[in-house]
Amino acid sequence: MIGYAGNIESRIDYELMKSVAEHHVDKYIAMVGTVTSDEHRTVGLFGYPNVIATGARKIDELPSYFKYFDCGIIPFKKNTLTRSIYPLKINEYLAAGLPVVTTDFSEDIESFGDVVYMARGHKDFIALIDRAMSEDSANRVAARTAVANGNTWTRRVEEFWQILEQRKAELV
Repeated sequence: MIGYAGNIESRIDYELMKSVAEHHVDKYIAMVGTVTSDEHRTVGLFGYPNVIATGARKIDELPSYFKYFDCGIIPFKKNTLTRSIYPLKINEYLAAGLPVVTTDFSEDIESFGDVVYMARGHKDFIALIDRAMSEDSANRVAARTAVANGNTWTRRVEEFWQILEQRKAELV
């Protein structure tokens, strides 16, 4: 199962999702989240027999879905809007130990290059899904969860305070 968790809206590359559904007919694609755009209709995404839209789910319900995912995806368009996005779902996927395939839509997502599969185009994205699933291992799960554990809000606040203390020291 290929899984996406998040808002189903304008950031998603629906042409890419159509290609994923058409190429990976042997896999289900679960899209877990609130539908806030009609763009999916332009490609008839939810008409594919292997695409499941679950609707909105609470954050504490996501692990129940993630345990069935063989791969998490972030199929975002690469444009001005997405260039400034930090997708929180990356940490959710990594915390669950999932292999992740993403488009190269922002510098923030590229900072995860050591633990995700970064696609440079539609064909690459489609191929990387199979690769991510076939290369999954206990060592890779451990590496992904370690990155997620270092990316908590508590850790970010600590880093923020360290930066402030450093700046304060430089001013004295």
